[in-house]
Amino acid sequence: MKNKLIKLIKSKNTLFFFSFIICMICIVILIININRYNKKRTDIAADGICEIYMHDTATLMEIYVKTSFNSFFNEMNTSYNSFILNDHCNMEDIKSFCKNISSINNREYFAFIDIYGNLYNEEGTNISGKNLSFFYKIKAGEKRIISVSADNNDILHISNPNTITLATSIEPYKLDNHVIIGMVSVIDVEYFKYRLSMDEANDNTFYIASIIKTNGDYIIHNSPHKETIHYTNYYKAFKDNATCYNDFSYERLKSDITKRKSGFGKYSITNKKGYIYYTPINDSELYLLVYMPYDVMKNTIRDINNENTTQYIIIFTIAIFIVLFFFVIYALASKRLIKNMKNAMNEADKARKEADSANKAKSDFLSHISHDIRTPLNGIIGMTDIAKQGNDYSTRVKECLDDISVSSDHLLTLINDVLDMNKIESGKMECQNSIFCIDEVFNECNSIIDGLAKQKEIDFNYENFTKKDIYVLSDKVKIKQILLNILSNSVKYTNKGGNIFFTSTIESIKQSEEIKIKYEIEDNGIGISEEFLNTIFEPFSQESTEATNSYQGFGLGMAIVGNLINLLNGTITINSCVGKGTKVVVVLPLKLEKNIEKSIDYSMTEVLASVDNGQNILLVEDNKMNMKIAYFLLSSFGNYNVIKAYDGFEAVEIFEKSKPYEISMIFMDLMMPNLDGIDATKRIRDLDRADSKDIPIIAMTANAFSDSIIKSKEAGMTDYIIKPIDKGLLKQLVYKYSKKNNILSNE
Repeated sequence: MKNKLIKLIKSKNTLFFFSFIICMICIVILIININRYNKKRTDIAADGICEIYMHDTATLMEIYVKTSFNSFFNEMNTSYNSFILNDHCNMEDIKSFCKNISSINNREYFAFIDIYGNLYNEEGTNISGKNLSFFYKIKAGEKRIISVSADNNDILHISNPNTITLATSIEPYKLDNHVIIGMVSVIDVEYFKYRLSMDEANDNTFYIASIIKTNGDYIIHNSPHKETIHYTNYYKAFKDNATCYNDFSYERLKSDITKRKSGFGKYSITNKKGYIYYTPINDSELYLLVYMPYDVMKNTIRDINNENTTQYIIIFTIAIFIVLFFFVIYALASKRLIKNMKNAMNEADKARKEADSANKAKSDFLSHISHDIRTPLNGIIGMTDIAKQGNDYSTRVKECLDDISVSSDHLLTLINDVLDMNKIESGKMECQNSIFCIDEVFNECNSIIDGLAKQKEIDFNYENFTKKDIYVLSDKVKIKQILLNILSNSVKYTNKGGNIFFTSTIESIKQSEEIKIKYEIEDNGIGISEEFLNTIFEPFSQESTEATNSYQGFGLGMAIVGNLINLLNGTITINSCVGKGTKVVVVLPLKLEKNIEKSIDYSMTEVLASVDNGQNILLVEDNKMNMKIAYFLLSSFGNYNVIKAYDGFEAVEIFEKSKPYEISMIFMDLMMPNLDGIDATKRIRDLDRADSKDIPIIAMTANAFSDSIIKSKEAGMTDYIIKPIDKGLLKQLVYKYSKKNNILSNE
């Protein structure tokens, strides 16, 4: 086996070696043929390359010429802008200005022109320019006018025939009884040639450029041929001396220029071959001619071909060895790479599975611990509230009950913070949007905080500046959580006798689709240091001072607030001074909802009036202590008859045997033996009776995770309340659905 493997490797190496030799021979033959082919194609290539090169050169020259004209026009405009014409301007000022421009900018002539064609130059108004070929363009408001007409020179009394006239319109300006509308400037061609750096032709010139008029007259004459130096017209010089090649001819040259088309051709004068490229200069009647000697391009291409052939040989040889080297390296490295990649992928897959398993275990643990802690905590809080209803205990017992309530509420807050932070870190925190009136959030927060403030003898002031009956689509629970976290902090860190101010205003309304609500919370409490403000939104971040050491917590409240505000696309600003107090501003963008029917006012008076004859509430709870607490609370709200059921089967049976609308609402625990609350709700909704689809079913759960709440809504539950049961929230739900169900049953 070993010998076979060695033989196989040797045969592969031999095959690779002969393949390499054959490849090298093919490359040499290819390079020789390429060199022969290049020599044969030199003339053709010279024509093609020269046309491309001269096109690009002419384009650059045209840009250069246009840039020069732009420079001249900019000089005119800059000079004009520096001379501020006003109501006090007179003819002497105009004359002086024109004289300075002519001197400073090397102009043959400079003047202003009015609407009637009168010219105002350094000598006054002794010339009429209404017959200028471009006067109508000035009146039309054109900004760039270039003219090389000899007739214009006669009108302007300019003796130098080699000039270019520039004109531009300006904002009309009234001078005496005339209105100035433009400027006229005449440039010497020699100065223009100097600005363009267009050198005379010589033996070392790579290309030569000239400028002519459309009629062929030279403006700038740089001739590469001695035979044509004395000519003043390009057409005449070309026709008398040139021999054309291929499809190029004198007639085509003249036709293209007359039609203002670009062109390229090959010709010779006295056996001296060359190329000509001609192209119009935009915004003028001028043409740019670029000439290149044939030998320059031919020799250049031959040199390039010879250099390229040598370079090809060197490059191909080096490339073969480089490819060979890297092929060997690649073959060795790829084998190791594939092996490492497989190992890495296996490790990554293993790590991912372990992470998923750990996250699931953590979520399951928190879900169960939430239920297991909240259930006895519900008993502690509920029994404490029941005990506080009586009057047959001493002051000491009352103080103990109050302390139990405070400690229980604090423990519940800590549990809620830990669970919320876990949702945020795991990415499971989502918005549960619903339509609600924005006033509800403000009022519900006030009712909770007002009681806390009174316990500490703090003056709590609140005012709502938003309009009534504004309905929005957002997560009401999270908005309340944000505000209650901040407000409770104000109560916590404000001393007895302090003040807290809470306001709600409309910051902006965007096209009747989005409204921004601004909540401001300000107190004169102990304040926050500048250093702690930088880390206030970090989890488990707490300020350690003598004033704050007495307040216990995990430091998660503001971290949760910050994340919830980001979730709702809002902003929060905190300004604070130690010893003086803190001001928090929260701005939340909310989607406006139109055409919403006004909600029914579920006030206590109306509800009690509607249930004078008593309403039946079905309470489904497997835990005896929780049943006792819920029964006591529901019975204390009014003339209600509370029916007990200890599992889902019993609840479905009781409802099925009742008459339609005999039971007003159902409070259903989710986790129960035999048949849980989810399946019991589905069975009730599937019953064929008038009230099975309408009866309010409120979930009672000690699991605060959103998955549990979502499942309850999907099963058909109307609302939910989380244990430990909040008496105030329970009362709101009872009043709300008592009124609603009473209306439905009367229809």
